[in-house]
Amino acid sequence: MIRVSVNPELLRWARERADITQEDLLPKFKKLADWESGQAQPTLKQLESFAKSVHVPFGYLFLAET
Repeated sequence: MIRVSVNPELLRWARERADITQEDLLPKFKKLADWESGQAQPTLKQLESFAKSVHVPFGYLFLAET
């Protein structure tokens, strides 16, 4: 399993931009709160799925800032 280092603020930005709450995504992404707090990192596949769920290009999650 490959874990991906991603800026937690970008995850939060992408989710809020899509107007989706953490609670809405928790059934699919059990550790979303940990990802957004920086306590855990998603796998590559989880991050790809997250990007699709919040309607942002995958590469946006690796930008230096929002």
